Amino acid sequence: MKKYTIFTLSVLLLSAFFAHASVTHATESTINVPIDGSGTEHALLWLPDDYASTSQTYPLIINLHGAGDAGTNINSLLNGFLLSRRIADGWNPEAVNPVDGQNYKFIVLSPQAQGWSYQQAQIKYMLPALEQNYRVDTSRIYVTGLSAGGSGAWTMVTDDPTNALSITAIAPIANAGIDNNQRANIPNAATNNIPVWSVVGDADGFLYASVDYTNV
Repeated sequence: MKKYTIFTLSVLLLSAFFAHASVTHATESTINVPIDGSGTEHALLWLPDDYASTSQTYPLIINLHGAGDAGTNINSLLNGFLLSRRIADGWNPEAVNPVDGQNYKFIVLSPQAQGWSYQQAQIKYMLPALEQNYRVDTSRIYVTGLSAGGSGAWTMVTDDPTNALSITAIAPIANAGIDNNQRANIPNAATNNIPVWSVVGDADGFLYASVDYTNV
């Protein structure tokens, strides 16, 4: 199934990028998520519009911000091209998978780090909490991120091969760099059959890193 799931994620992200602001503003809840054995930080959470009226599970997207949106003001996550901004503008995170023709609605978590962005070392604490408290389809967990958040997405396959098995696909966008040890572990994606959709513009300062990591 994993080789098909990247189609759904790519359609969703493209829809978000080209979406126009809506007059009706959607509501994301502010929650606390664990980032280590004892600490928590704020995050925005989107639940599908039919979440309360169904008992089904939903695929999860973890949406990691860039360094410029780090801090303690959660409203910073409503800036730029982040999924959390698109949701606040009224866009619903759902997409039709061209492979099976089904429409999928997503739970979206947008956690805010006080500095830089989050990586696997913190996300591994968030996932169990989300799976315990919300109806997450554990076979469809996606991690995407912009710039610093893009490097965080890469760490989901580089930092812990066992933990990588919990991820369905990653979509780093104009990712910042990771260290050489992490780069050496990028083949974990292929070993664990984790699709990667890397997006970067040819004028982006991180073009070299994005292309290099994709070609490892």
